[in-house]
Amino acid sequence: MVKAQIVRRLDDRWIGFTLSAILQKYLWASYCYEIMSNPKKNIKSALECCRPNYNWSAGRVQSPVLMHIINEESKREKVNEYKLDLTISYNGVEKRIIAPLKKRRLKKLIEELYKEVSESKRKKFKPTSKRAINKILKAFEERVEARIPRPRYKEGVEVNPPPPFTTDTLIAEASRTLGFSASKTMSIAQELFEIGLITYHRTDSTRVSDAGVSVARQYIAESIGDPNLFEPRTWGAGGAHECIRPTRPIDAERLRELVKEGVLDFPIQLRREHYSLYDLIFRRFIASQMKPAKVVVENYTVELCLKEADGCKVKASIEQSDYVGVIEPGFLRIYKAMVVEPGKRLPPVEGSVVAEVKEARLIKPPLPTVHEVVSWMKEKGIGRPSTYAKILSTLTGRGYVKVVKENSLVVLRKGRLVAELLYNDLFPQGKKKGKNLWKKEWADAPMIGVEATSYLEKKMDDVANGNEDYLKVLDGIYEELNNLVLNNRELLNSLVDKYFKHCLTG
Repeated sequence: MVKAQIVRRLDDRWIGFTLSAILQKYLWASYCYEIMSNPKKNIKSALECCRPNYNWSAGRVQSPVLMHIINEESKREKVNEYKLDLTISYNGVEKRIIAPLKKRRLKKLIEELYKEVSESKRKKFKPTSKRAINKILKAFEERVEARIPRPRYKEGVEVNPPPPFTTDTLIAEASRTLGFSASKTMSIAQELFEIGLITYHRTDSTRVSDAGVSVARQYIAESIGDPNLFEPRTWGAGGAHECIRPTRPIDAERLRELVKEGVLDFPIQLRREHYSLYDLIFRRFIASQMKPAKVVVENYTVELCLKEADGCKVKASIEQSDYVGVIEPGFLRIYKAMVVEPGKRLPPVEGSVVAEVKEARLIKPPLPTVHEVVSWMKEKGIGRPSTYAKILSTLTGRGYVKVVKENSLVVLRKGRLVAELLYNDLFPQGKKKGKNLWKKEWADAPMIGVEATSYLEKKMDDVANGNEDYLKVLDGIYEELNNLVLNNRELLNSLVDKYFKHCLTG
């Protein structure tokens, strides 16, 4: 374990310090001259552009995350990433269907509508044109017929509760439901942990200990009043780490009462944010120890037809499944993990019926969000539970990324310049020059690419488990860095030449 940490720390410093120094001197100089004319930037003299600016950084983890956010944001310009949002009505029951335009027939239907309403038949449909989108949607509502064949029902479908929180899922859910940033979630969780209300909050384990099972058993029996709802689950495998869970069988409402009455006294004053996050953790954990819900699932097809004189010019179909009834609520009594709409059940249908197209919209791909990025980091094996929030905080603190409404992330000019230098100039994607540690293990860019970063995480796990010599791993990292950057005269000369365009002395 100690040797694995040595590898991690040295790798972070070798890569981070080397790349950061390049950004702080060379990229800052060109960026500084670019913004000098803006009085808000407070650049008083050209000399400031020739001194290193230490608010620039790159790293083995933060840089792939930055590139991922840029890639996700770029999807907003692609037709295939849009979705059709369709509201139809039959016999007083409205249904909302959302389907991606990646579906070939659906995309063709939209393109045919565009050809009909476009002033120039040769133009290719671009979803960035608001005027074109409005014309298409109006034509859709007028020209497209929606039919629904007989729905199919499944009664008593069991839906299991989700597992208790890990660090990444807590950050994601707090962002989605409470609007908390990653750093805010971890700060509040730290305080809840320190006063003994929850277990340790930096964990990637879903394991539930015997003590945790006892907390759930007691709460379900005494507070919910139905011991039969209790269904213990340990979730993860054994080990030192445990899920994020409450330490007592006290829900948020009861906790607030006990604090108000003075029965419980904590060294900090609990604010609304503390109760909100605790409530989220508590309900998710208790639900994870309850019986599955039994629901009614309605499966149906929406058949779309772009009408013409003698039939359908283009056909497309969308398969849809909705939860339309609850037979046994189970864990849904305490945690709403899904939407069930009993009032949205279609009336009995014989054969195929025509539904009214009430509204059609095209949904632009959303900006990447905090919780989606954290989930991506977990999926790709980049970072650790203890670093998820810090990585995002670094990107926002450096001015590479900005958090906007609903915890969405927008890449700023500074962030794009950093990514361009790293991934186009220093480590061009597809031009794999490495030959030591990584060999053929990466798929995008050496040393700071997604695959290379997750590969190194696996190497460090091997060191921790005694399956890899840590000195061999360190030798490979250093030689790779030396070949690609430190001893790359072509690269360094290019950077110096650009620097001297602005600064007469280095």
